[in-house]
Amino acid sequence: MRELPKEDGLGACCATFEDWLDEFLENERPDLISYEAPLAPDLQGSRETCEYNYGLPFAARGCAFRAQIEIVSHSIDTLRGAVIGRTRLTEDEKRVRPRLTVKKAIIEPWVRSMGWSIGDDNARDAAVVWGYEVGMRHEMFGRKRRPA
Repeated sequence: MRELPKEDGLGACCATFEDWLDEFLENERPDLISYEAPLAPDLQGSRETCEYNYGLPFAARGCAFRAQIEIVSHSIDTLRGAVIGRTRLTEDEKRVRPRLTVKKAIIEPWVRSMGWSIGDDNARDAAVVWGYEVGMRHEMFGRKRRPA
């Protein structure tokens, strides 16, 4: 995927994303687009972050509609619980390492256990979404899927 031009504003970022996604969907024809649902607005770091985190999925839904491809979102707790088996730190983890984050304690070890070397938190979260779709939902619904 090409880098999104955030310095040019949300409009340029959204247009670049839509162009890329339209081309990707036309060439790859996945059966499904799946993504982690954005956190509630009051949990976002800033108004701008909130606009990006809600605007890009909105643009993706338009692209999916045009391409007639199913698109779904899932809460991060649903994804972590299904793929990794838990969503929260244990009391022992909190006590022993108070600055430990869920991403470091739960997601990072899971990514390593899959044999992947992913250095970015957002990319690791995307790997959890992928793991959910090709693993859990694939088994639950008994159908082969090619998620994007």
